[in-house]
Amino acid sequence: MILLDTHALYWYTHRPERLSKTARREIEKAHQAVAYVSALAFWEIGLKVAKNRWEIPMDLLSYRAQVKELGFIIVLPVDEFVFIDSVLLEIPHRDPVDRMLIATAKRKNLKIVTCDPAIRRYYRRTVW
Repeated sequence: MILLDTHALYWYTHRPERLSKTARREIEKAHQAVAYVSALAFWEIGLKVAKNRWEIPMDLLSYRAQVKELGFIIVLPVDEFVFIDSVLLEIPHRDPVDRMLIATAKRKNLKIVTCDPAIRRYYRRTVW
């Protein structure tokens, strides 16, 4: 099973041509099962939209509803265990969102769909 990094979710829903063939194939396989996304992804997308780095043709709550309507993506909440695990990771990577994604993936035994070299360097179970 897979956990989509924020950019993988955004590109899948709005710019699928940006996904690698392997990433697209992994997401398409999840159509028959399930893919996960951290609740943090919506926060991060909201920040990027607010800074005019990304665009979505709707408000953030409508975007969240659109993602859930896809039917195969489950939004994982960020709980105290993810926060604690992210702090305890023995990696020099400082981005807190990336650390929480890695902690979530480790806790749930998921591969992360990401092109982020920092995540790929510190978490071996990645797909791109």
